[in-house]
Amino acid sequence: MLREKLDISRLTAVALVSLGITCMDSAEDFLLSRYPIGDACLIKDMEKGAQRVREAIDGSEKIAVFGDYDVDGIMSTALICQYLESVGADVVWMLPKRNCTGYGLVKASVDDIIKLGAGLIITVDNGVSSHDAIDYANENGIETIICDHHKVPATLPNAVAVIDPHREDDSSSFKSLAGVGVTLKFVSAIEGCEVEEMLEHYGHFTAIGTIADVMPLVGENRVIVSRGLSQLAYEKNLGLSVLMQEAGLDCDNISSHDIAFTLAPRLNAAGRMGNADTALDILMTDDYQTAVSLAKQLTELNHQRQKIEQEITGLLIKKIMNDDELLQKPIIVVSDSNLNSGVSGVVCSRLVERFGKPVIIIALDEVEARGSGRSIEGLSLYDVISSCDDIVSSFGGHDMAAGFTIAPEMVGRFKNRVEEYCEGLPEPIPYKQVRVGSEISFTDIGESQISQLMRLAPFGPENEEPVFATLDVKVTELFPLGDKHSRLAFEKEGKKMKAALFSETPNKLPFSAGDRVDIAYVLSLYTDLQNRIHVSMKIKCMAPAGFSKENFETLKIYDRMCCRQQLKQDEKALITPCREDIALIYRSIKRSPIIGYDTEQISYRFYDMPPGKALTAVKVLKELGLLIDNRTKEHLLEAVKNPSKKELEQSETYAALHSELH
Repeated sequence: MLREKLDISRLTAVALVSLGITCMDSAEDFLLSRYPIGDACLIKDMEKGAQRVREAIDGSEKIAVFGDYDVDGIMSTALICQYLESVGADVVWMLPKRNCTGYGLVKASVDDIIKLGAGLIITVDNGVSSHDAIDYANENGIETIICDHHKVPATLPNAVAVIDPHREDDSSSFKSLAGVGVTLKFVSAIEGCEVEEMLEHYGHFTAIGTIADVMPLVGENRVIVSRGLSQLAYEKNLGLSVLMQEAGLDCDNISSHDIAFTLAPRLNAAGRMGNADTALDILMTDDYQTAVSLAKQLTELNHQRQKIEQEITGLLIKKIMNDDELLQKPIIVVSDSNLNSGVSGVVCSRLVERFGKPVIIIALDEVEARGSGRSIEGLSLYDVISSCDDIVSSFGGHDMAAGFTIAPEMVGRFKNRVEEYCEGLPEPIPYKQVRVGSEISFTDIGESQISQLMRLAPFGPENEEPVFATLDVKVTELFPLGDKHSRLAFEKEGKKMKAALFSETPNKLPFSAGDRVDIAYVLSLYTDLQNRIHVSMKIKCMAPAGFSKENFETLKIYDRMCCRQQLKQDEKALITPCREDIALIYRSIKRSPIIGYDTEQISYRFYDMPPGKALTAVKVLKELGLLIDNRTKEHLLEAVKNPSKKELEQSETYAALHSELH
């Protein structure tokens, strides 16, 4: 029905339906980004805070804006400072130093603000957890307005206004604004105008901060990002224009992907490597040569960040893979003294992708340890860390990402508490999953269909790039793409498609030419150097053809067994291997070791067996000393040469499962 009424392709129609959009009016609103932006003053304390700022402006009172060192905080700071300067306010700005003061407003920063002679502090993208610092400011005759978007603690700070849509007494309808989105509404309230008017002036800042902070790209955020991206082509900000050119971006055609993976990392690199002021300076300068110099500095800082990130990611993967007990936990908590807390969040994301579980990493220090975590859908990391609020010194964040500080001597206790919390959940934490919108045929794919599909952009959380599936396709080619990736070719019903698979080399894939597989993928278009347009297919996941959902469910049972949770008899039966199963797996690995092995490798290598049962068989063989992890660069799972004779009952896991079943 949507296809006929809206004159859209099948690809676009099924993508809309997968988002739950099934009626024409809703589909039109989505395709046109036609959503109202709520009145700023519906947010609690908004008018109170706006009135205090007006008084400061009228009284020529110095205002100190205190932001954050991430992109959202930097954009929030630039937005409100440029607005305040435009209306004649006496304003200074300050960002925290990640490796000195850490996240948020602290007493040391208040001391610096006192020296500047400010009578009012405005925090943006932080402050809702800064009770001590705000009390200290009050004691020194300085009032504070908090403009934040993080989850609020049980007790609010003693500020003039606490502007945060997550307050329980807040009546605004859209709660998922980034810090810069709340800041945009705040300047609208100060000005006394509609939010859309301020969006015309500051949409570029708001879009970048919203994308970089991984906010849901639905409702008001969809409007903010759509309009803000279009403004980037009009050189609204000199520094951003220069930085986009330095990054090799097409300023006339910027996507949310460009912001998330090219522009934001450069801006973030300044704060991650020590001083976020470089990123803020490029946004505030009106001198071209200064902007060029700062853009080159940000590029170099980003290169340094990438190098350190790769080193730390490799270090932690090796550490995790060497710890069988840790691998079996529902959440990975790992600490080390050789970490740079500035890249912890990025490394966490890499480890979540690698292991498919929530990850918390803690950078140890003699005085204070800094933790950062990333989660997967189905587990609120904020709630996890909140359960340890009596242990951590400070914390903040969202369901999917959070950070905290903790005394070094409390790290072990924190790790135990977090693991106990996750193991005690009524349902096991789900594996990271790929959500497929619809099954399609290769014949549905073409340049015009994909071009129309791009009307669903900007893509991001809660409006992910549409994922399609095609089942029972034949792998016809499989070869390297660079040093770390793979290029594959598939065929079905006479039509061939080529695809890229990132972060997996061919020798680590449990597939070869001639295999039949089910594939899930995203589609886009790219233009080559000869200005020709091509279809791009990127593989999100592959599985043996016909690999059932019931098979995947056995992974949850296996995880629960490893966490020593009580299993029902029928669940035990599903993951308990017999002697023949164990012998089959042993002989296979003896002939051909598994390279870079993980859950997926084992599941797909032995696809005739439920993966929970295959993993149990591997666990048994490792307990018997018949299989070992060869801690080489490629991390082999291989058979022991010339092992002594073993009885299966010598395995604790095998003995326990079989005694319970019989």
